[in-house]
Amino acid sequence: ENIFPVPVSGTPKACASQYERSIRKFFPKEKPAFDWVLLGIGEDGHTASLFPGTTVLKEKKKLIREVWLEQKQSWRISFTFPLINKAANVIYLVSGKEKAGIVSEIIKNKKIKPSLPAQRVRPGKGMLFWMLDEDAAAKI
Repeated sequence: ENIFPVPVSGTPKACASQYERSIRKFFPKEKPAFDWVLLGIGEDGHTASLFPGTTVLKEKKKLIREVWLEQKQSWRISFTFPLINKAANVIYLVSGKEKAGIVSEIIKNKKIKPSLPAQRVRPGKGMLFWMLDEDAAAKI
């Protein structure tokens, strides 16, 4: 009852809307806020399906959005910052030496302009945790 699978039948926009409705229905009397959100990070600083340069990064109201990734020629359905940043706890789980550079940039809070999506994950009232293997932590 506490698992929210992403709908995959229909248009990306319809699937994103259906997914958001199911989450809002679970939290009928309050703003949706998960206890835990588990994220990864890409070498380009993306997280969830929030990629640098995509319009979904500007979303302020919707919890879930469809995202077109030109470089992959595919659609994704993603949590947005308004939902991620309401979580009580957000955990980045990162492994691999190919992630060491981007992890170091983000954790050391280097000023990257424009900011990377993974840098914009900041739970308003929650905690942010990083779980890194030795390779991913090599440059911090």
